[in-house]
Amino acid sequence: MTLGATSSSGIINWYANSTGGSSLGTGTSFTTPSISADTAYWIDATDNGCTTTTRTSVLASVESFPSVTTSPNARCGTGTVILGATASSGTINWYAASTGGSSLSTGTSFTTPSISTTTTYWVDATNNGCTTPTRTSVLATINPLPTITSTTPGSRCGTGTVTLGATSSSGIINWYAASTGGSSLGTGTSFTTPSISSTTTYWVEAVDGSCISSTRTSVEASVVSSAPLPTVAPVEYCQGSSAVALTATPLSGATLNWYGTNATGGTASSVAPIPSTTTVGNTTYYVSQTVGSCESARASIVVKVVGNTGGKVGLFCDNVNSTTTSVALDWSNPVGWAGYTYSYSIAGYFLVTGTHIAPSTF
Repeated sequence: MTLGATSSSGIINWYANSTGGSSLGTGTSFTTPSISADTAYWIDATDNGCTTTTRTSVLASVESFPSVTTSPNARCGTGTVILGATASSGTINWYAASTGGSSLSTGTSFTTPSISTTTTYWVDATNNGCTTPTRTSVLATINPLPTITSTTPGSRCGTGTVTLGATSSSGIINWYAASTGGSSLGTGTSFTTPSISSTTTYWVEAVDGSCISSTRTSVEASVVSSAPLPTVAPVEYCQGSSAVALTATPLSGATLNWYGTNATGGTASSVAPIPSTTTVGNTTYYVSQTVGSCESARASIVVKVVGNTGGKVGLFCDNVNSTTTSVALDWSNPVGWAGYTYSYSIAGYFLVTGTHIAPSTF
């Protein structure tokens, strides 16, 4: 520390004591050695052999650096954060960096600009020209808002309960009856509704510590009536011809359940069966459809396999290898038959119906 003094005349001498001792230096200024506490130095003046009768004290006062205590803070999601700091003495200054830069503000509190990520700010204190040798960090923490990442709606047939599901990025899931307000109906990744008779919307949000989802997410509990039958039609095949899988027309969004020849029971398949065409006669197949969680009753599809040789009375196939109805049969009013008719209803075959009145060979 540098001290100073002036005299009316002569040379100024600096001492460590009020009397005695050697001079530490001369002149109007004196730089002390390094000191950590208040220290008194002494001076006199000498002019033409005359020295002041007493020495005068000069105090080298050592001011302590002010100390700083900080109060970090946090918030959920983007926004401002209020930080705090106190000093043992002096004025607190806020900065954006640990060194350099201009002060952002002064005082015991500082409101950050809007921030979206955790950010460090810095403070020091100045008292009587003494500034803390280093700045102290103050953390403004941004905790992410938890979000609902997926939902699982549910459905049922008729009145009853429905189990819904949801997952979140973090925290605990709360279930509500409304998009805002109201008390939580339950917590967790699944929720079973009370008994409901119509489609009802429920809502979920996630809570992680003090952070809550910005909005609630809807989850629908669907209640549907019994499903109608799928649309089907009977099928005819000629014995030995190439059969194809059966078909049925479901409602939009519905799925088909094939039960083979089981009118009740059995295990459903999503793949339609392919009927056998080796045995003449009728076989009934069954199919239902599922709409939401409702499965319809089973619709029946009658498959008729027609023989390719004449019968006494009834229906038989005559293969004329044709895909049009304009090809004439290779026989006309055959012996033993009366009142026959024919129609093209199976690819490559005519179905002929008639009454047999006498033995005949074709």
